[in-house]
Amino acid sequence: MCAFTYLRMNPELFEADNWRRFVAFVKKMKMITVMIYIYFFRNEFYFIM
Repeated sequence: MCAFTYLRMNPELFEADNWRRFVAFVKKMKMITVMIYIYFFRNEFYFIM
């Protein structure tokens, strides 16, 4: 999933188990995004020097 819209917000999402899974998924996606950013930033930095 690369985007989340309000159309996907339904009562089923807010059930306890589904909500925990969704929160865990968002945290993982954020961590992966940060890791990719750091990887490319470091490589770009090394190319500059």
